[in-house]
Amino acid sequence: MLYYQKQDIVNSKKYLDKAKSAEPRLNKGMEGIAELEKDDFSYSEKQKKNLKKCLKISALNPQLIHFQLNRIALTGLILVTI
Repeated sequence: MLYYQKQDIVNSKKYLDKAKSAEPRLNKGMEGIAELEKDDFSYSEKQKKNLKKCLKISALNPQLIHFQLNRIALTGLILVTI
């Protein structure tokens, strides 16, 4: 989640994918988070909100992520030059 909070989408996806390999319940999305909570894992509401967003990002195609990042960078470049 730290990479997500830093808006580092590529590494956020990378490490969440590794977490999914280590903990297969994460592949179920928020349903898996609920299962983890039943096994005494604890998440604040803010953490669950961020996890939900991270899980959506994790499901994205890597090419789409790079397209979105390039679009964001281009938008930033346009704003800086104006």
